[in-house]
Amino acid sequence: MMEKSRLARTVVTTLGVWCVLLASCVPASDDQAQGPDPRDLAPSVDKAGNIHQFWTSHLISDDVFDDAHALSATAIQAFFEATPYDGARSFLADYTIDDISYAEVLASLCVTFEINPLVVLATLQKETGIVSKTNKPSEALLNKAFGCGCPDGTRCDPTQKGLKAQTECALRFLAVHRDRVRSHGETVTGWAPGKPKNVLDGFRVLPGNRASAVLYTYTPWVLRNKGGNWLFWNVFIKYALATDYAQGLAIPANEGFVGGTCDGDDDCFYEGGMCNDGVCSKTCTSTCPDRSGPGFLPTRCEAQDDGAMMCVAASPSN
Repeated sequence: MMEKSRLARTVVTTLGVWCVLLASCVPASDDQAQGPDPRDLAPSVDKAGNIHQFWTSHLISDDVFDDAHALSATAIQAFFEATPYDGARSFLADYTIDDISYAEVLASLCVTFEINPLVVLATLQKETGIVSKTNKPSEALLNKAFGCGCPDGTRCDPTQKGLKAQTECALRFLAVHRDRVRSHGETVTGWAPGKPKNVLDGFRVLPGNRASAVLYTYTPWVLRNKGGNWLFWNVFIKYALATDYAQGLAIPANEGFVGGTCDGDDDCFYEGGMCNDGVCSKTCTSTCPDRSGPGFLPTRCEAQDDGAMMCVAASPSN
């Protein structure tokens, strides 16, 4: 797991309380009620033959969420100049903030907060569809670009108006809640890896990792075939394919579960989870739990060299 730099820790700590109070529940975009743009949907099978399937429990991996260097400013600019929307040029390719390109602003902020730029771009598109726009949208839309500081049922915070403020707000929110999961095991709204919780459209979701818990804190909706985190996942996969970001398409084997890699017990998101020589496990007598979803292999109870009975994951060939 990537550790935060001292600078990023200082920035996030200073702004943490403010961000939690400001944006503890970001609603689904108003545009989502109209249904998703078909151009935002990820292919079920890509040109390389990889199968892509949405699972509520695993939106993206933790390492991918934290990959602040996934795209450089140059790569982000190239993405804006030839988007995956039939190669159209996004208005963001020409958008500047204080005479600095939005691509440079975004890349710099992502490094500061250690958040993957593709996560931010997918969130921006999911909320207001701004990335795919070829002409500059209205100031009213830019003022709520990320839906940050705009809780359900209330007016948006006027101090968070504009694309720069919205981008900073969204990144602070994601970073603060990620760090809270690391330190307290859950976000302020109770989303936690390995802990089931209801989303606002009535489904019960068990986030399989920290990234999914944070994304459900940002948008507590699944909205399959409509918007919410279903749309986020689709857009993220689409953008990862467009930028050849292979890491974003891979699913780590048994992430956060028996057989997954770990740095400590708090990386193993299940009852009795422990990190044993860099691999998640738990004690057992005869059987072990399995988890459904992408990347999860069956587990079994196996005697160790010291005689202890521990849960291990089967190899892909077994």
